[in-house]
Amino acid sequence: SNYSAYIGATGRVVLAAHNHTYFRYLPNVKVGDTVTLTTDYGVFTYKVRETQILYDDDTSLLYYDPNADDLILYTCWNNGYMGLSDQRLYVICDVVSKEFYN
Repeated sequence: SNYSAYIGATGRVVLAAHNHTYFRYLPNVKVGDTVTLTTDYGVFTYKVRETQILYDDDTSLLYYDPNADDLILYTCWNNGYMGLSDQRLYVICDVVSKEFYN
């Protein structure tokens, strides 16, 4: 997302993917689950704070927030079905740890 901080940076990190590929199982994520992002420069761990389903024209969670220091994963929401939808599933996560490689 153009509104995203880089993974590991302070701010809001936003990652989106299709609900029939990388985020196929995103609807199974529950509050309290751990999300780990591994990059070439570090490992970043988050804990799921909440999930929300919003209409596609509600982009309020996608704007860059330099004070947020959180992760948002989102995808189309079809109540378990593939295909186009006018709703989006958001998984909102808090930072647990940031481990940068030296």
